[in-house]
Amino acid sequence: MAVLPPDPLFRFKSDYGHLHTLCFMEPECDAEDKDEIDSKLQKLSVIDGAVAEQPKKTLLLAAGENGMVYFFDLESNRLIYKQGMGVSIQAVHTYQEAVIIQEKQGLVSIFKRSSDLTYEKTTTLPCASGFCKTLRSNHKLIIPQENAAVDIYDLKTHSQLQRLQIQSSHGCKDIPTCLHDAINPQQLGQLMCLEVGMLFTRTSQLHQDYEELIFAGFETGDVFLWNLTSGVLVAHAKFNECIISITYDSIAGKGVVGGAGGVLQVFGVERSTMTMKPLCELTLTNEGCQVVRVRKDRKILVCGGFDGRTRIYSWKTLRLLAALTENHACVTDIQFSEQVVPQWGSQIMAVSGADGIITIWNLYK
Repeated sequence: MAVLPPDPLFRFKSDYGHLHTLCFMEPECDAEDKDEIDSKLQKLSVIDGAVAEQPKKTLLLAAGENGMVYFFDLESNRLIYKQGMGVSIQAVHTYQEAVIIQEKQGLVSIFKRSSDLTYEKTTTLPCASGFCKTLRSNHKLIIPQENAAVDIYDLKTHSQLQRLQIQSSHGCKDIPTCLHDAINPQQLGQLMCLEVGMLFTRTSQLHQDYEELIFAGFETGDVFLWNLTSGVLVAHAKFNECIISITYDSIAGKGVVGGAGGVLQVFGVERSTMTMKPLCELTLTNEGCQVVRVRKDRKILVCGGFDGRTRIYSWKTLRLLAALTENHACVTDIQFSEQVVPQWGSQIMAVSGADGIITIWNLYK
């Protein structure tokens, strides 16, 4: 039986509407050059309606169906700023001082701080409509596109670096080696989720390099894996239909697929042969997993369910540790801070729900 969890560190509850996405805005993580943190990343603070510059802080950004982006100061635990930036925002990211949002209708917009300290739209990028969320990996933005394609953009120049595609193998003699059968991209349904991983390669006894990997999950249950460094499609596996979320532990070479069904599917990637295969399943009490994450310290696996429960598992043993019950509608996003948040003296986890509730946690360290 799972042990009862501790209470959340803090609970934001107000009229935020149906939230879809969270993002930590952290000085050390968003700065291109850590020597420029103090000069480049001054955060917002609102006093008596006026916006003022403050020393670097960690903020939590939240956005959702109403198109507003909310900025929460994690030092004072209060909303310090909000701005309408779109319609039905599915994902929000930060890069240096920019805020990047993805709308369900199919548009990515980049906002930069203007002279009056509000945000002004400066760039738009094409994106597929739907629920598949964009990802940010360092200075790269990974954007889902139509026809089972994924575009990689450089956030420094806003230019397209490459396009990853599943070439139709129907009727072709040369089927990619990772595909056991002919694949028609038009029959995969919508692209539902993306995930970034790493393939570590040892270049010498003292130096270890890596290549980036991109996972893409589709409605049909097909998951494809590209080597982003080479742009080559390297692996394919079939899971249950209606995939919604993927998480991957690059060190263990294992990941988890969550979806509309009643199980979480654990899979492995054999790095020597670059093959991907299911390993085992975890049965959920109630069907439906909207988001699944492995924390970077590799201690816990977190699943946000349709039923409003946030389930915490031991990543090593896959044993259920706790079920958090603060949300009363579907859990929509789970994010971990990269840096220690001074107010709490630790890295923290944030959880959002369709009920507009955001909670902050510090669990199982």
